[in-house]
Amino acid sequence: MTPEISVIVPVYNLADSVARTLEALRAQTIFEQLEILLIDDGSSDASGAICQSYAQADPAFRYIYQENQGVSAARNKGLSLAKGKFIAFCDADDLPQPELYQALLEGIGTTADIAVVDFTNVYGQRRVKKNGAYQACLNQDQALQAFLSGHYLENVLVNKLFRRSVIGELTLPLGISIGEDMAFLYDVLLRAKEVVVDTRFSYYDYLYRDQSAMNQSFSPAYFQPVALSQAMLEKTPDALKPYAEAHLIHEVCKALTHLLLKKAKATYPENYRDLRRQLRAYSVKDLWRYNSRKRFVTTVLLTYAQPLYLFLYRRLRP
Repeated sequence: MTPEISVIVPVYNLADSVARTLEALRAQTIFEQLEILLIDDGSSDASGAICQSYAQADPAFRYIYQENQGVSAARNKGLSLAKGKFIAFCDADDLPQPELYQALLEGIGTTADIAVVDFTNVYGQRRVKKNGAYQACLNQDQALQAFLSGHYLENVLVNKLFRRSVIGELTLPLGISIGEDMAFLYDVLLRAKEVVVDTRFSYYDYLYRDQSAMNQSFSPAYFQPVALSQAMLEKTPDALKPYAEAHLIHEVCKALTHLLLKKAKATYPENYRDLRRQLRAYSVKDLWRYNSRKRFVTTVLLTYAQPLYLFLYRRLRP
């Protein structure tokens, strides 16, 4: 029998958490309608053995091994093997709630191309629901506008269900370590005719395992989302280009924030100057018109009151 939903789970050296995630998948209220593709991306710990044990015990789990190529390649392998009418993604160190795929399947119905629910960021004992309560059925332009301006359509895949036909031959970009979800999701949204959003309830726990990440050294990979956002701008329909420009400025802000927090400005002076130039050249009026209020405040502070921005960021971040 063809499964309704193929859930693609990339796994790499997560022996301490993958079983918990697989148990959460097995506890899904519509588990009998799922196939769960466990893509072992060359793990060197016990992750592979754990995944194999689940696949041997239950045919709903399928174990696939590949040499280490990165999370995007693992997800692409899952896309190439998926048999379901719908596609979902799950990270092997997170916790999907039991009703996740039932809620997404009910949301997508018979006409929508993508369904979206809310998720919760979990920082140790602290839980932060991402969005307020919001329900909408969006056409293509509305969905692109919501995504680009930061309203209820975040750069994550795990809280969404995709109709397989809208993905088609699309794959995640390789060679990208930050921003690959964003690029893939945008390409899918350019094809989607209807997107259903319901953020009244959170059905996915996104677990932050390393809360000291902001203290680690800066990587040039933090510049990748800026380049990806520039590429997105170039293929955005003309009527929505102001929103794409606002999105690019948002990614500039994120890259600049990492540069400053990790004290890498002196190491990448040309990049720093270029990011600052882009910020200062952007119209405050457009910033207000085409961005969420949170993004507006962030950009204004980072552009004109950098010390205050960094102080608030350090105080308010989880």
